[in-house]
Amino acid sequence: MFKQKKTLVLILILIIIGAGSLVWKRSHDLAAIAKPMARAIPVQVAIAKPGTIDMQAHYLGKIESAISVELSSRITANVVGVTKREGDKVTKGEELIYLDDLTLANKTRASEASLRSAQSALVAAESYYRTKKASFERSQRLYSQAAIAQETYEQSQTEADNAYSQMVAARENIQVYQANLEANAAEQGYSRIISSIDGVVTKRLIEPGDMAVPGKALMSLQALNQGYKITAQVPQEVVRSVTSGSKAVLSHSDQQMSATIQKIYPSLDQASLATIEIRQDELPFGLPMGAVLGVDIVLNQVTGIVIPVDSLITNSKGTFVVVVDANEAACQLPVQVVGRNAQTAAISGIQPNDRVVVGQENQLMQLTTGKKVLIIQDGSESS
Repeated sequence: MFKQKKTLVLILILIIIGAGSLVWKRSHDLAAIAKPMARAIPVQVAIAKPGTIDMQAHYLGKIESAISVELSSRITANVVGVTKREGDKVTKGEELIYLDDLTLANKTRASEASLRSAQSALVAAESYYRTKKASFERSQRLYSQAAIAQETYEQSQTEADNAYSQMVAARENIQVYQANLEANAAEQGYSRIISSIDGVVTKRLIEPGDMAVPGKALMSLQALNQGYKITAQVPQEVVRSVTSGSKAVLSHSDQQMSATIQKIYPSLDQASLATIEIRQDELPFGLPMGAVLGVDIVLNQVTGIVIPVDSLITNSKGTFVVVVDANEAACQLPVQVVGRNAQTAAISGIQPNDRVVVGQENQLMQLTTGKKVLIIQDGSESS
Protein backbone atom coordinates (compact mmCIF):
# COMPACT_ATOMS: atom_id res chain seq x y z
CA MET A 1 0.00 0.00 0.00
CA PHE A 2 2.80 2.38 0.90
CA LYS A 3 4.61 1.43 -2.27
CA GLN A 4 1.58 2.39 -4.39
CA LYS A 5 1.28 5.81 -2.75
CA LYS A 6 4.94 6.49 -3.38
CA THR A 7 4.48 5.63 -7.03
CA LEU A 8 1.49 7.99 -7.37
CA VAL A 9 3.41 10.85 -5.80
CA LEU A 10 6.29 10.27 -8.16
CA ILE A 11 3.96 10.29 -11.16
CA LEU A 12 2.32 13.52 -9.93
CA ILE A 13 5.73 15.16 -9.57
CA LEU A 14 6.67 14.12 -13.08
CA ILE A 15 3.40 15.55 -14.44
CA ILE A 16 4.00 18.88 -12.71
CA ILE A 17 7.58 19.03 -14.03
CA GLY A 18 6.39 18.23 -17.56
CA ALA A 19 3.65 20.87 -17.45
CA GLY A 20 6.15 23.47 -16.23
CA SER A 21 8.50 22.55 -19.03
CA LEU A 22 5.72 22.99 -21.60
CA VAL A 23 4.78 26.40 -20.19
CA TRP A 24 8.41 27.56 -20.22
CA LYS A 25 8.92 26.32 -23.81
CA ARG A 26 5.73 28.09 -24.96
CA SER A 27 6.82 31.34 -23.33
CA HIS A 28 10.26 31.03 -24.86
CA ASP A 29 8.77 30.43 -28.32
CA LEU A 30 6.45 33.42 -28.03
CA ALA A 31 9.31 35.63 -26.92
CA ALA A 32 11.29 34.49 -29.94
CA ILE A 33 8.57 35.72 -32.31
CA ALA A 34 9.37 39.30 -33.57
CA LYS A 35 6.95 41.93 -32.38
CA PRO A 36 5.06 43.69 -35.24
CA MET A 37 6.46 47.14 -36.03
CA ALA A 38 4.22 50.18 -35.33
CA ARG A 39 2.65 51.52 -38.51
CA ALA A 40 4.25 54.75 -39.73
CA ILE A 41 1.96 57.81 -39.63
CA PRO A 42 1.49 59.48 -43.03
CA VAL A 43 2.39 63.20 -42.98
CA GLN A 44 2.95 66.07 -45.38
CA VAL A 45 6.05 68.18 -45.02
CA ALA A 46 7.44 71.50 -46.18
CA ILE A 47 11.10 72.39 -46.56
CA ALA A 48 12.19 75.19 -44.23
CA LYS A 49 13.95 77.98 -46.09
CA PRO A 50 15.58 81.20 -44.92
CA GLY A 51 13.70 84.24 -46.17
CA THR A 52 11.59 87.32 -45.49
CA ILE A 53 7.83 87.51 -44.94
CA ASP A 54 5.36 90.38 -44.89
CA MET A 55 3.80 91.29 -41.57
CA GLN A 56 0.16 92.03 -42.25
CA ALA A 57 -2.92 93.41 -40.52
CA HIS A 58 -6.26 92.06 -41.71
CA TYR A 59 -9.34 94.25 -42.35
CA LEU A 60 -12.50 94.14 -44.43
CA GLY A 61 -12.88 96.33 -47.50
CA LYS A 62 -15.81 97.31 -49.70
CA ILE A 63 -15.77 97.48 -53.50
CA GLU A 64 -17.03 100.71 -55.05
CA SER A 65 -16.77 102.38 -58.42
CA ALA A 66 -13.95 104.88 -58.83
CA ILE A 67 -16.59 107.33 -60.11
CA SER A 68 -19.77 107.92 -58.13
CA VAL A 69 -22.56 110.44 -58.65
CA GLU A 70 -25.26 111.76 -56.35
CA LEU A 71 -28.37 113.04 -58.10
CA SER A 72 -30.24 115.95 -56.55
CA SER A 73 -32.88 118.44 -57.65
CA ARG A 74 -32.29 122.04 -58.68
CA ILE A 75 -35.87 122.97 -57.89
CA THR A 76 -38.39 122.36 -55.14
CA ALA A 77 -41.16 120.07 -56.36
CA ASN A 78 -43.07 116.89 -55.56
CA VAL A 79 -41.67 113.60 -56.87
CA VAL A 80 -44.14 111.93 -59.23
CA GLY A 81 -42.04 109.03 -60.49
CA VAL A 82 -38.80 107.07 -59.89
CA THR A 83 -37.82 104.55 -62.58
CA LYS A 84 -34.94 102.63 -60.99
CA ARG A 85 -34.09 100.75 -57.81
CA GLU A 86 -30.84 99.65 -56.15
CA GLY A 87 -28.86 97.35 -58.42
CA ASP A 88 -30.52 98.51 -61.65
CA LYS A 89 -28.24 99.56 -64.47
CA VAL A 90 -28.64 103.00 -66.05
CA THR A 91 -27.33 104.64 -69.21
CA LYS A 92 -26.07 108.16 -69.68
CA GLY A 93 -28.97 110.51 -70.47
CA GLU A 94 -31.65 108.14 -69.16
CA GLU A 95 -34.50 109.80 -67.21
CA LEU A 96 -34.55 108.44 -63.67
CA ILE A 97 -36.72 110.78 -61.58
CA TYR A 98 -39.78 112.81 -62.60
CA LEU A 99 -40.85 115.90 -60.65
CA ASP A 100 -44.21 117.65 -60.78
CA ASP A 101 -43.81 120.32 -63.49
CA LEU A 102 -47.39 121.69 -63.70
CA THR A 103 -46.48 125.06 -62.21
CA LEU A 104 -43.34 125.24 -64.35
CA ALA A 105 -45.31 124.34 -67.47
CA ASN A 106 -47.79 127.13 -66.72
CA LYS A 107 -44.93 129.59 -66.29
CA THR A 108 -43.45 128.45 -69.60
CA ARG A 109 -46.78 128.88 -71.39
CA ALA A 110 -47.18 132.36 -69.84
CA SER A 111 -43.69 133.27 -71.03
CA GLU A 112 -44.50 132.03 -74.52
CA ALA A 113 -47.69 134.14 -74.56
CA SER A 114 -45.80 137.20 -73.33
CA LEU A 115 -43.17 136.66 -76.01
CA ARG A 116 -45.78 136.40 -78.74
CA SER A 117 -47.46 139.60 -77.47
CA ALA A 118 -44.09 141.38 -77.40
CA GLN A 119 -43.35 140.19 -80.92
CA SER A 120 -46.70 141.61 -82.12
CA ALA A 121 -45.93 144.87 -80.32
CA LEU A 122 -42.57 145.01 -82.04
CA VAL A 123 -44.17 144.55 -85.46
CA ALA A 124 -46.54 147.41 -84.70
CA ALA A 125 -43.73 149.61 -83.31
CA GLU A 126 -41.56 148.99 -86.39
CA SER A 127 -44.46 149.83 -88.69
CA TYR A 128 -45.24 152.98 -86.71
CA TYR A 129 -41.58 154.01 -86.78
CA ARG A 130 -41.35 153.51 -90.55
CA THR A 131 -44.43 155.73 -90.95
CA LYS A 132 -43.09 158.49 -88.69
CA LYS A 133 -39.64 158.25 -90.25
CA ALA A 134 -41.10 158.70 -93.72
CA SER A 135 -43.19 161.64 -92.45
CA PHE A 136 -40.14 163.25 -90.89
CA GLU A 137 -38.10 162.84 -94.08
CA ARG A 138 -40.93 164.53 -96.01
CA SER A 139 -41.02 167.34 -93.42
CA GLN A 140 -37.27 167.76 -93.82
CA ARG A 141 -37.63 168.32 -97.57
CA LEU A 142 -40.52 170.71 -97.14
CA TYR A 143 -38.76 172.61 -94.36
CA SER A 144 -35.65 172.96 -96.51
CA GLN A 145 -37.89 174.50 -99.17
CA ALA A 146 -39.50 176.79 -96.57
CA ALA A 147 -42.80 175.10 -97.35
CA ILE A 148 -43.66 174.34 -93.69
CA ALA A 149 -43.13 176.11 -90.44
CA GLN A 150 -40.31 175.21 -88.09
CA GLU A 151 -42.82 174.14 -85.46
CA THR A 152 -44.34 171.57 -87.83
CA TYR A 153 -40.88 170.30 -88.74
CA GLU A 154 -39.84 169.93 -85.07
CA GLN A 155 -43.09 168.15 -84.20
CA SER A 156 -42.47 165.69 -87.03
CA GLN A 157 -38.95 165.07 -85.76
CA THR A 158 -40.20 164.52 -82.21
CA GLU A 159 -42.77 162.01 -83.40
CA ALA A 160 -40.12 160.11 -85.39
CA ASP A 161 -37.79 160.06 -82.35
CA ASN A 162 -40.58 158.80 -80.09
CA ALA A 163 -41.49 156.09 -82.60
CA TYR A 164 -37.86 154.98 -82.70
CA SER A 165 -37.69 154.83 -78.90
CA GLN A 166 -40.86 152.74 -78.83
CA MET A 167 -39.38 150.35 -81.40
CA VAL A 168 -36.15 150.02 -79.38
CA ALA A 169 -38.15 149.38 -76.22
CA ALA A 170 -40.22 146.73 -78.04
CA ARG A 171 -37.02 145.01 -79.16
CA GLU A 172 -35.68 145.08 -75.62
CA ASN A 173 -38.94 143.57 -74.38
CA ILE A 174 -38.46 140.78 -76.90
CA GLN A 175 -35.04 140.02 -75.41
CA VAL A 176 -36.43 140.04 -71.86
CA TYR A 177 -39.36 137.75 -72.70
CA GLN A 178 -37.08 135.48 -74.73
CA ALA A 179 -34.70 135.15 -71.74
CA ASN A 180 -37.65 134.49 -69.43
CA LEU A 181 -38.91 131.78 -71.75
CA GLU A 182 -35.51 130.14 -71.94
CA ALA A 183 -35.13 130.29 -68.15
CA ASN A 184 -38.60 128.84 -67.58
CA ALA A 185 -37.99 126.12 -70.17
CA ALA A 186 -34.67 125.26 -68.51
CA GLU A 187 -36.34 125.19 -65.10
CA GLN A 188 -39.05 122.93 -66.48
CA GLY A 189 -36.29 120.67 -67.79
CA TYR A 190 -35.04 120.30 -64.21
CA SER A 191 -38.21 118.33 -63.52
CA ARG A 192 -36.61 115.43 -65.43
CA ILE A 193 -33.53 114.21 -63.55
CA ILE A 194 -31.28 112.18 -65.81
CA SER A 195 -28.20 109.98 -65.38
CA SER A 196 -24.88 111.61 -66.21
CA ILE A 197 -23.04 108.26 -66.47
CA ASP A 198 -23.36 104.66 -67.53
CA GLY A 199 -23.57 102.86 -64.23
CA VAL A 200 -25.67 101.19 -61.58
CA VAL A 201 -27.98 102.52 -58.86
CA THR A 202 -26.46 102.03 -55.40
CA LYS A 203 -28.97 104.04 -53.34
CA ARG A 204 -32.57 105.10 -53.97
CA LEU A 205 -33.28 107.82 -51.41
CA ILE A 206 -36.68 109.15 -52.45
CA GLU A 207 -40.10 107.81 -53.38
CA PRO A 208 -43.10 109.21 -55.32
CA GLY A 209 -44.96 111.68 -53.14
CA ASP A 210 -41.83 112.94 -51.40
CA MET A 211 -40.68 116.53 -51.73
CA ALA A 212 -37.45 117.17 -53.62
CA VAL A 213 -35.49 120.23 -52.57
CA PRO A 214 -32.18 121.61 -53.86
CA GLY A 215 -29.18 120.00 -52.18
CA LYS A 216 -31.01 116.88 -51.01
CA ALA A 217 -29.64 113.65 -52.51
CA LEU A 218 -32.27 111.66 -54.37
CA MET A 219 -30.26 108.78 -55.84
CA SER A 220 -26.66 107.53 -55.84
CA LEU A 221 -24.99 106.03 -58.92
CA GLN A 222 -21.67 104.34 -59.51
CA ALA A 223 -20.03 104.16 -62.92
CA LEU A 224 -19.34 100.88 -64.68
CA ASN A 225 -16.07 99.97 -66.42
CA GLN A 226 -14.29 103.14 -65.34
CA GLY A 227 -12.15 101.65 -62.60
CA TYR A 228 -12.96 100.55 -59.07
CA LYS A 229 -11.81 101.34 -55.56
CA ILE A 230 -11.66 99.24 -52.42
CA THR A 231 -11.97 101.19 -49.18
CA ALA A 232 -11.25 99.86 -45.71
CA GLN A 233 -11.42 101.50 -42.32
CA VAL A 234 -8.33 100.99 -40.17
CA PRO A 235 -7.08 102.25 -36.78
CA GLN A 236 -5.10 105.46 -36.71
CA GLU A 237 -1.96 103.68 -35.47
CA VAL A 238 -1.98 101.49 -38.59
CA VAL A 239 -2.15 104.57 -40.83
CA ARG A 240 1.05 105.83 -39.24
CA SER A 241 2.80 102.67 -40.44
CA VAL A 242 1.79 102.90 -44.10
CA THR A 243 2.01 105.42 -46.92
CA SER A 244 0.63 105.80 -50.43
CA GLY A 245 2.33 103.02 -52.37
CA SER A 246 2.41 100.55 -49.48
CA LYS A 247 1.63 96.95 -50.37
CA ALA A 248 -1.62 95.17 -49.60
CA VAL A 249 -3.18 91.81 -50.38
CA LEU A 250 -6.83 91.40 -51.40
CA SER A 251 -8.50 88.09 -50.61
CA HIS A 252 -11.81 86.33 -51.19
CA SER A 253 -12.39 82.72 -50.21
CA ASP A 254 -9.12 80.98 -51.19
CA GLN A 255 -8.16 83.58 -53.82
CA GLN A 256 -5.58 86.33 -53.36
CA MET A 257 -4.15 89.19 -55.39
CA SER A 258 -1.53 91.86 -54.74
CA ALA A 259 -2.53 95.51 -54.60
CA THR A 260 -1.15 98.93 -53.73
CA ILE A 261 -2.60 101.53 -51.36
CA GLN A 262 -3.36 104.64 -53.41
CA LYS A 263 -4.79 107.09 -50.88
CA ILE A 264 -4.98 107.46 -47.11
CA TYR A 265 -7.66 109.52 -45.37
CA PRO A 266 -6.68 110.08 -41.71
CA SER A 267 -9.36 111.00 -39.22
CA LEU A 268 -9.10 114.26 -37.30
CA ASP A 269 -10.44 112.43 -34.26
CA GLN A 270 -7.83 110.02 -32.88
CA ALA A 271 -10.61 107.79 -31.54
CA SER A 272 -12.12 107.38 -35.01
CA LEU A 273 -11.01 105.10 -37.81
CA ALA A 274 -9.02 106.24 -40.83
CA THR A 275 -9.72 105.06 -44.38
CA ILE A 276 -7.36 103.59 -46.95
CA GLU A 277 -8.19 103.36 -50.67
CA ILE A 278 -6.98 100.84 -53.25
CA ARG A 279 -7.65 101.24 -56.99
CA GLN A 280 -8.24 98.40 -59.46
CA ASP A 281 -9.00 98.50 -63.19
CA GLU A 282 -11.27 95.44 -62.95
CA LEU A 283 -13.65 94.12 -60.30
CA PRO A 284 -11.52 91.97 -57.97
CA PHE A 285 -12.34 88.26 -58.18
CA GLY A 286 -15.38 89.12 -60.33
CA LEU A 287 -17.27 90.34 -57.27
CA PRO A 288 -20.08 92.88 -57.71
CA MET A 289 -19.89 96.45 -56.46
CA GLY A 290 -20.81 96.67 -52.81
CA ALA A 291 -19.25 93.27 -52.05
CA VAL A 292 -16.96 92.84 -49.04
CA LEU A 293 -13.50 91.25 -49.30
CA GLY A 294 -10.40 90.84 -47.18
CA VAL A 295 -7.71 93.53 -47.17
CA ASP A 296 -4.36 92.62 -45.60
CA ILE A 297 -2.11 95.64 -45.18
CA VAL A 298 1.64 94.98 -45.22
CA LEU A 299 3.05 96.83 -42.21
CA ASN A 300 6.68 95.65 -42.32
CA GLN A 301 8.87 92.64 -43.11
CA VAL A 302 10.73 90.17 -40.88
CA THR A 303 13.50 87.67 -41.66
CA GLY A 304 13.93 84.12 -40.38
CA ILE A 305 13.41 80.47 -41.29
CA VAL A 306 10.18 80.52 -43.30
CA ILE A 307 7.65 77.72 -42.85
CA PRO A 308 3.90 77.36 -43.38
CA VAL A 309 1.89 78.76 -40.47
CA ASP A 310 0.08 75.39 -40.32
CA SER A 311 3.32 73.85 -39.07
CA LEU A 312 3.17 75.59 -35.69
CA ILE A 313 2.04 73.97 -32.43
CA THR A 314 1.26 76.41 -29.63
CA ASN A 315 0.48 75.38 -26.07
CA SER A 316 1.14 76.50 -22.51
CA LYS A 317 4.79 75.39 -22.81
CA GLY A 318 5.52 77.49 -25.89
CA THR A 319 5.61 77.06 -29.65
CA PHE A 320 6.89 73.92 -31.37
CA VAL A 321 7.29 72.37 -34.79
CA VAL A 322 7.58 68.70 -35.78
CA VAL A 323 10.70 67.95 -37.82
CA VAL A 324 11.22 64.66 -39.66
CA ASP A 325 14.73 63.40 -38.91
CA ALA A 326 17.03 61.24 -41.04
CA ASN A 327 15.43 58.08 -39.59
CA GLU A 328 11.98 59.18 -40.80
CA ALA A 329 10.89 59.79 -37.21
CA ALA A 330 9.08 62.78 -35.74
CA CYS A 331 10.96 65.17 -33.51
CA GLN A 332 9.20 68.01 -31.70
CA LEU A 333 11.44 71.07 -31.42
CA PRO A 334 10.78 74.35 -29.60
CA VAL A 335 10.98 77.46 -31.80
CA GLN A 336 10.69 81.22 -31.50
CA VAL A 337 8.25 83.00 -33.82
CA VAL A 338 9.80 86.15 -35.26
CA GLY A 339 6.65 87.05 -37.16
CA ARG A 340 3.72 85.50 -38.97
CA ASN A 341 0.94 86.30 -41.41
CA ALA A 342 -2.04 84.32 -42.63
CA GLN A 343 0.07 81.87 -44.68
CA THR A 344 3.63 81.77 -43.41
CA ALA A 345 5.73 82.25 -40.29
CA ALA A 346 9.34 83.32 -39.81
CA ILE A 347 10.94 81.41 -36.94
CA SER A 348 14.25 80.53 -35.32
CA GLY A 349 15.23 77.27 -33.66
CA ILE A 350 15.50 74.93 -36.65
CA GLN A 351 17.90 74.62 -39.56
CA PRO A 352 17.39 75.55 -43.24
CA ASN A 353 16.21 72.57 -45.31
CA ASP A 354 14.67 70.84 -42.29
CA ARG A 355 11.52 68.95 -43.17
CA VAL A 356 8.67 70.31 -41.05
CA VAL A 357 5.32 68.57 -40.83
CA VAL A 358 2.30 70.54 -42.03
CA GLY A 359 -1.21 69.82 -40.76
CA GLN A 360 -3.90 70.65 -38.26
CA GLU A 361 -2.58 71.47 -34.82
CA ASN A 362 -4.41 68.59 -33.08
CA GLN A 363 -2.81 66.16 -35.54
CA LEU A 364 0.65 67.65 -35.07
CA MET A 365 0.37 67.29 -31.29
CA GLN A 366 0.02 63.50 -31.69
CA LEU A 367 3.42 63.29 -33.41
CA THR A 368 5.53 62.88 -30.33
CA THR A 369 9.29 62.56 -30.66
CA GLY A 370 10.34 59.15 -31.95
CA LYS A 371 7.14 58.23 -33.76
CA LYS A 372 7.74 56.88 -37.23
CA VAL A 373 6.23 58.86 -40.09
CA LEU A 374 5.65 58.27 -43.76
CA ILE A 375 6.02 61.38 -45.94
CA ILE A 376 3.30 61.77 -48.53
CA GLN A 377 2.91 64.32 -51.27
CA ASP A 378 -0.51 65.42 -52.54
CA GLY A 379 -2.12 62.42 -50.89
CA SER A 380 0.35 59.78 -52.24
CA GLU A 381 3.38 58.20 -50.65
CA SER A 382 6.73 59.70 -51.56
CA SER A 383 9.36 57.39 -52.98
